Amino acid sequence: MKINIKALTTIYVIMMFTSCHDNINHKLEMADGCLDRNSVDSAYNILKHINPDNLNGDENIAFYTLLNTKTKYIKYIPVKNDSIDYAIFYYKQNGPEGRLAEAYNYKAMTLYYDRGKKKEAIEYLKKAEEIALKTADAKLIQKIYDNIFTVNFWCNHFNLALNYGLKALSYAHKIKDTASIAHDLRYISDTYSELKMSNKAIAYNLKAIRYLNYYDKLSQAKLFSNIGEYYFYKGNTKKANEFLEKAFKNSSNVYTYSVVADMYIEKGKLIKAKEVMEKAPLPTNDFELLKKLSTLYDLNRKSKNYVKALNIADSIIELNKKIDNAKESDNLNDIQAKYNREMMAQIFKSQIIYLIGAVLLLSLFVILLIFRQKYRNSKIKHGIIENRLLINEYKKKISEMENSKDKSISKISNLEQKINVLESNESKALYNGKRCYESVLDNNTIVKWSAQDLQDFVDYYKYKDLSFVSSLDDEYKNLSPKQYLYLIMVNAMNKDDATAEKIMGISNVTIRSIKSRIKAKKVYHPSV
Repeated sequence: MKINIKALTTIYVIMMFTSCHDNINHKLEMADGCLDRNSVDSAYNILKHINPDNLNGDENIAFYTLLNTKTKYIKYIPVKNDSIDYAIFYYKQNGPEGRLAEAYNYKAMTLYYDRGKKKEAIEYLKKAEEIALKTADAKLIQKIYDNIFTVNFWCNHFNLALNYGLKALSYAHKIKDTASIAHDLRYISDTYSELKMSNKAIAYNLKAIRYLNYYDKLSQAKLFSNIGEYYFYKGNTKKANEFLEKAFKNSSNVYTYSVVADMYIEKGKLIKAKEVMEKAPLPTNDFELLKKLSTLYDLNRKSKNYVKALNIADSIIELNKKIDNAKESDNLNDIQAKYNREMMAQIFKSQIIYLIGAVLLLSLFVILLIFRQKYRNSKIKHGIIENRLLINEYKKKISEMENSKDKSISKISNLEQKINVLESNESKALYNGKRCYESVLDNNTIVKWSAQDLQDFVDYYKYKDLSFVSSLDDEYKNLSPKQYLYLIMVNAMNKDDATAEKIMGISNVTIRSIKSRIKAKKVYHPSV
C-alpha cells in the first residue's frame, strides 16, 4: 500500500496548528479567570509563557493585549507602549462592550500613572464609564468609578472626586466587595478632609475601623492618626493618645508626627513639639507637606520665631498656589462636563424613543379597544334585532294559532316559553337603555347622562320601535345619538320643544341649532 507522505504532512501541520490555537485560547481564558479571582501572580505567569508571535486571529491578539495591560497595571509594572490600542480598535468593531470598557479603563490608568497624562486619562475613563453603564456590569462600573475618583482626587478636583467616591461605594455595597468598601470609605474620608468637612470625614474614618485588615501598615497609621487628631480636638486626650500610639506602631509617617506635635503645641509644650517634628520623616506628597508646614508654622509662631514663621507661611502660600494651578491647568472639569452632557443627551434621546414607542403602543391598544367595543356593540345590536324579529314571528304564529282551529296548547306554550327566554335576554342587554327611556318618559333631565347612556337609549328604542328608527335612518344620514333622542322625543313620544329643552337642559337657541343640523343631514330623494 502506497502512503501519501505529502498528505500526512499537511494533516500533521493542521493538527499541530489547531492544538496550538486551542492551547493559547485555553491559557488566555485561564489568565482571565485568575484575574477575576484576584490571583494576579498566577495570571502574570500564564501570560509570560504565551509568545505574542504565536497569537493568531485578531480576537486572540486583542484579548492578550487587554489581559497583559491589566495584569501589569495591577502589579505596578509600567506600561509605556500603546499595545492596548489594538484591543480598543478590535472591541470597538466587534464587541463585547464590557471588554471595550475595560480596555478604555486600563488605557486611561496606564496613561495616568506611567506617563502622567491626566487629561487623556480622564477622557478614556469617561468613555469607559459611558459604555460600562450600558452593560450594567456592576463590578466593572465600580472599578471605573474608583479610577475616576483617583484621577480627580490627585488632581485636586475634590467635589468631583467625592461624587465618584460615593458612587463607587454604592456599587461596592451592591456587589458585596468588602475590599472595595474598605478602600472607598477611606477615599471618601480623605476627600471630605480636603473639603474641610471634618465631621463627615471622621464619620467615614470611624466606619473604616472595621476594615483594618484591608489596609496596609501606612494606611492604618494614617487612619489612626486622623481619628487620634479628631479625639484630641474633641478634648478626649486619652482616646487621642490611644489611636496615635497605634499609628506609630503601624508606620512612621510625617502626618502622624505632625498630629502629635499639634497636641504638644496646644498644651504649650513647644520644645517637645519641636523634638517630635525633628524626628519626622520626609513628606511623600503635597498633602503631607502641607500638614507638616502648617504644624511648623504654628510651632514657630507660638515660639515667637516670627521670621521663620513668615517664611513657612510663604511656603504654604506657594504650595497652595501650586495645587490650585495644577487644578486649573488640568481642566478636567470641562472634559468631564462634556462627556456628562453627551451621556445625558443620549439618555434623554433613549427616553424619548421609549416614550414615543410607549405612546404608539398605547394608541394602538386604545384603537383596538375602540374597535373591539364597536364590534361588541354591533354584535349586541344585531342580536337584539334578531331576537325582536323572532319574538314578533313567534307572537304572529301564536295569534294565527289562536284564531285558527288548531289551538294546540302545547305548541302555544312552547312558543310563549321561547318568547320569555328571548325577552329575558333582551332585558339584560337593554337594561340601561330601558332605564334611560323611562327617565325621558317621565320628563327627567338628561344633563348628567354619559355618551354611553345616550347610545343605550337609542339602542333600546330601536328594540321598542325598529320601524320608526329605520324611517329616521332612511330620511337622514349619520345622525348623532343626541339628534336621534330629539327626533324620538318630538316625533314618537309627542313632546313639544319646551319639554325637550327642559329634558335636555338646553336653551331654545340650542334647540334651533339641533334642528338646523338635523335638517342639514336630510337625505335628498330626487322625484321620479
